[in-house]
Amino acid sequence: MRPDDEKEMLDRLRRIETRLTSFLHSQGVNTNSAMPVFSGNCVTIPSMACSLKDILGAIPEGYGMSINVIHADEHVATLYMVPVL
Repeated sequence: MRPDDEKEMLDRLRRIETRLTSFLHSQGVNTNSAMPVFSGNCVTIPSMACSLKDILGAIPEGYGMSINVIHADEHVATLYMVPVL
């Protein structure tokens, strides 16, 4: 994936997330949550309301492996990270 494509994808995801968060706030849902924790090849999220931005922010820059996303000892997703050279 080219760096421009990656930036475009992340920008679009942030816009979607911003709209979703605004909608949830308008419905009275509290979206404040603890931050995800990166350990080994896993990111443990405190709740299913954890934002993709926060999940990606927990992953060290340049980490280029598959990463399991875990919530309450359950596997919920796998992210495939491509290292930027």
